[in-house]
Amino acid sequence: LGKVGPTQPVPPTFPPGVARTYIGANQETAGRGRRQGAPAPAVKKTKFEEDVIQTSRGDLKITSIANYSLMFTFNGKVVAVDPVGRLADYSQLPKADAILVTHAGPDHLDPATIKSLSTDKTGLIVCPHCSLDLPSGTVMINGETQTVAGLKIEAVPAYNIKGRGGNGKPNTSKGTSNGYVITFGDKRVYVA
Repeated sequence: LGKVGPTQPVPPTFPPGVARTYIGANQETAGRGRRQGAPAPAVKKTKFEEDVIQTSRGDLKITSIANYSLMFTFNGKVVAVDPVGRLADYSQLPKADAILVTHAGPDHLDPATIKSLSTDKTGLIVCPHCSLDLPSGTVMINGETQTVAGLKIEAVPAYNIKGRGGNGKPNTSKGTSNGYVITFGDKRVYVA
């Protein structure tokens, strides 16, 4: 499986020599992926809820892993979204044909879990912001469409909203994070 997306070595939203000037930029690279003071759970989740949706090309199984992590199984292909091993035992789950990472928060990005789910044929798709932690991933920019593991995947804008209940203001800069629309037969699924 070849690389998809742009061929730039760094995300186009952060070209070489341009300062990252949004809120929190100075805190991002130091300690990325680690939430200080967050205790590790005593027991990782080993039983997962599943749902099946019929599509024009067969059943789509959706497995809820933990928090924002989920897995799709469709026509023999496995797609993992935001796999994070802090709360779930991924050793019980199949290797992924494609892994999608939406943004760089520690509840969405876990390089060790991504490595454990990957094979030499796994397509790793990341947002521009995540490429800093996952340089082997292929960056998809908002608005791009690619075929990965035989599935059409579209990168679309995604934002976190500040504060509980939100104040309507995003705390992620435009273009740094992705939502993805994945086409499974006649069904389209949005994840972010």
